Formats: sequence, structure tokens, C-alpha cells
Amino acid sequence: MPHANLAPILVVTGHSNSGKTTLIESLVPVLRRRGYRVGVIKHLGSDLEWDRKGKDTDRFWEAGADALGVLAPDRSLLMWRRTGAEPEPLAAQMDVDLVLAEGFKRSAHPAIVVTGGRPEVVAELGEGRPVVAVVGTAAAGVASAYAVGDVEGIADRVEEWLRNQPDAR
Repeated sequence: MPHANLAPILVVTGHSNSGKTTLIESLVPVLRRRGYRVGVIKHLGSDLEWDRKGKDTDRFWEAGADALGVLAPDRSLLMWRRTGAEPEPLAAQMDVDLVLAEGFKRSAHPAIVVTGGRPEVVAELGEGRPVVAVVGTAAAGVASAYAVGDVEGIADRVEEWLRNQPDAR
């Protein structure tokens, strides 16, 4: 199902403890300084624990609410019952220029593959999708490979990719 407000989605994938979170944490402020509004979606392998049992919002959710919103002075949260494992429904709710989606190993979305020192993961995690960049030790013949600390270079590559997206805002 197409989503009218969908910004381009770029997956940042790699195995556990490969450096995905650190990369995103470093990349977001660089892209923001360059004028981009950046959303991030984290793919969890387990159930989301966001509230304490018995509190009002937990009780609303347990009562079967299809969607639940929470407003605080400095942030808000909107959640709804999940209908799939792809980032589009959540990304469509974000008023941003780019969505970085962490994890999503099986997604067909273009990806930055973080090797964590294991170049063989490029073939494994890049299979069936465009690989925009490789961060860390690259497999032989891989273009757009970057050192872990080359955040400016990675941001340059993300910008280049973003400019070539037909649905870029």
C-alpha cells in the first residue's frame, strides 16, 4: 500500500554489536547540520516495553485500543497495533526528508551495511537490495566502502543517494 507522506527509507543493517546504533547516532547530527530532517526507526527483535504495568496508558493498550497517543512537554508517542514488519507505516507518519531504519535485515530497502569487521556480511545482508554503502571492512570489489569513523564521507554518500531518489522531498 503506498504512503503519500513517505520519505525515502535507507536501512542501516548489520549483525548485533556491529556499530549500527553508533553510526546512526553520529550520522543524524551531521545530516541535520546539512539541512535534512531525519527520522529513525529501530527494528526490535522482541516485544516493545515502553510503559509500566498498571499505569493508565498500559491499561488503555491492554483494553484493546487500536492506537494510543501520549503527549509530554518535550515529546510525543503514537503507536498502533502492528500489521507488518516493514517500516513504511511508521515512516509515513514522520514529517522528515529521510528515514534511517536500523536493522531490517530481510527488507528490500536500499541499505548501508555495517560489517563489524566481518566483510562476508555484505553478501549476506546486501542480497536482494541495493547497497548504498559499506561501513567497516568491505568485501573485495565493493564500491562505496567507508571506515567506521568517516561519518562526513558516509553523509556525503547518503546525500548523493538521497538526491537521486524520485520521491525525495
